[in-house]
Amino acid sequence: MKVRSLMVGAALVLAIPALAMADPLHGHFSGYADHSGGVPGSYDVGETYIVYATLDAVQPDPWYAFDETKQYTVVITTTVTAAYEAPPMVLNVEFDDASVEIFEDDGTAADYGNLSTFIDGTKILEGVATNMAGQRPNFTGFNWDVTGNVALLGGAGIGDLLCDGPMAMNDFIAFQSPPIFPPAGFEEAYNIDWVCETATSVDPSTWGRMKGLYR
Repeated sequence: MKVRSLMVGAALVLAIPALAMADPLHGHFSGYADHSGGVPGSYDVGETYIVYATLDAVQPDPWYAFDETKQYTVVITTTVTAAYEAPPMVLNVEFDDASVEIFEDDGTAADYGNLSTFIDGTKILEGVATNMAGQRPNFTGFNWDVTGNVALLGGAGIGDLLCDGPMAMNDFIAFQSPPIFPPAGFEEAYNIDWVCETATSVDPSTWGRMKGLYR
């Protein structure tokens, strides 16, 4: 099986046969996170951390041929493995390898009151996020920056993935500033930017069809 991997925080690369340019590709999702500790922005070792998010409407340089007539959702599931302060006044949180699932749906809209609506479509991509960790200054009002790497390994749409190298995670957990009002059962906002630096070569006609989706 050919492995297709993504860097979290990616931008779509203009590709020509046998050649991929250097511009990165991106995938942007926005949503909310829940963890069993329940205190926004504060994590305990061993608690489950799960993110439900939807694809943002604007995708300037996507690493997948997203269809604007359909809805795309992502679910990230992991566990907190470490939470500590080091160096002084810098908070850190580390996560276990996370499962990543991306779904495509042209029916039921995602609803935080019914989480099954995030996973009732076709699973087009699935994989794992590794080295996932967050950091922020230990001062009121600062949110978490999350880094890591995402590898998409399978799913019904793996053949349409336009990334052929490691994907970088440039995510953001907002829990204080600006004021966050998550849906019931969630503690914080979670914003995703997965960046791919290595694009798969595509036929020019395919590139033209993709650009047409975002005009």
